[in-house]
Amino acid sequence: EQEIAAKTKKNEDMFLKLGKYQRDYGVLEAKNGDLEAKLGSYTTQIKEINKRTMELQQVTDDRDRALADVEALEKKLIKLNEKIAKLKSRNRKMKDRIKNLLLTIEEY
Repeated sequence: EQEIAAKTKKNEDMFLKLGKYQRDYGVLEAKNGDLEAKLGSYTTQIKEINKRTMELQQVTDDRDRALADVEALEKKLIKLNEKIAKLKSRNRKMKDRIKNLLLTIEEY
């Protein structure tokens, strides 16, 4: 009888330990589920950040191209203003020359 009682006690202890392990396993499973959900959320956030980073890079590239275009146009504008100044100077000289020629013609 003592042997049976000892085995019964041992089986009860093992059953209680099994219950404890099962509860611990359930808690760990719940924590694992929470962590997997957080990981999924973080993964989604990282994908969104990467998407926005690519959009920002595209905007930056567009801005750089626009600035390069503006610089090129400014150089062209400077050259055109120089040509205009030369043409105005030439035009003034031609007007003065014409005036002088007209005066010379009137004198004769």
